[in-house]
Amino acid sequence: MKFYAWEHADGMEIEVSLNEEPPKDGPWSSIYTFEAATWEEGMAIHFLRQGWNPYRPSGKAAECPTCKATYYPAGSGVCWRCGISPGEEDAGGGPHPSNA
Repeated sequence: MKFYAWEHADGMEIEVSLNEEPPKDGPWSSIYTFEAATWEEGMAIHFLRQGWNPYRPSGKAAECPTCKATYYPAGSGVCWRCGISPGEEDAGGGPHPSNA
């Protein structure tokens, strides 16, 4: 995923999104872009670059039923290693193991 960080012209607001177009509610300028595998990883990078306390993902970490990596089902629900989230099909077109 490619993330875009935007700063409002008033310097009081920063927004991070997956959209390469700036927010529509005023003049914004791009401050940086970066790649991350999941929303949680992207927010961790953004918080680090801002000098903030570490990002705390929503919910508890769990083991991905497909590849056993750690992911956050209550957050993005996307596994950083295999890229599957519960409810999606696996690469072979079958149901994700957590939905079988």
